[in-house]
Amino acid sequence: ERIVSLTIRSDELLWEMIDHKRIVVLSKWADDPLISNIANQVGDMPLQNTISEESIIALHPDLVIVSQSQPYDLIYRLRSLDIPVFVCPLPKTIEDSEKMILELGILLGASKNAEKIVSQMESRLQMIQEKLAEIPKEKRVMVYRFSISGGSGGKSSYFTDVCKQAGVVNAAAEMNFWGTQLMPKEQIVNLNPDVVLLPTWDYSGKIDTEEYARDILNDPSLQTVKAIVNKRLYSIPDTHMLSSSQYMVETVVDIYEACYGQGEPVFQ
Repeated sequence: ERIVSLTIRSDELLWEMIDHKRIVVLSKWADDPLISNIANQVGDMPLQNTISEESIIALHPDLVIVSQSQPYDLIYRLRSLDIPVFVCPLPKTIEDSEKMILELGILLGASKNAEKIVSQMESRLQMIQEKLAEIPKEKRVMVYRFSISGGSGGKSSYFTDVCKQAGVVNAAAEMNFWGTQLMPKEQIVNLNPDVVLLPTWDYSGKIDTEEYARDILNDPSLQTVKAIVNKRLYSIPDTHMLSSSQYMVETVVDIYEACYGQGEPVFQ
């Protein structure tokens, strides 16, 4: 009955899955409209700006939800105090996230709501698959994602699965590396992507994303790349792109619209 959420992923899931009275606190990102899909809904819900053993214990939680990327020492210490901790694993596919949502639903006694969320995700994906059926394989495009956070999404990343669902080829997955490292510019030139995807949020708050996009457009080393030549640069909301909750399927919709639909490029 007293749930502490320390990740934006669990914030978004809990908000749709359970009675909000069961949520003691949300993560510090929950009210940030540049990264949270529920920012305009949380109102005056308390946020956990400091993540420490002491601050969490003071909340008297029945359950703490964290991300796999958070320090294991914290998880170990909380569990040693008999505080249950649910760790959200980092997904490599949309299916991974759907499985985690169903598991969390069982844990919270909210299976029906969890199943409804997954059903809605599948409906969104099915809508895109029906549209893709009308696009010949030879007209499918290659995309490259620029990321301020420091990764482009290689073979083992969830972004490759998202691209597959959107009917595009992830350029980074075509290279001989794994994970989320950035590709050297010469490799971007060699792959020659049709579309470039741009970020909308900077973790540090120090980078102007519009200037960042213009620097890419005017980069002398990229002037032969088809996406740059044709000015096919699209901003994909990082509320979707960086999401690993139910909202990650909206990235599929966003990419489809940018590449095949009514998406508007950043530079006309």
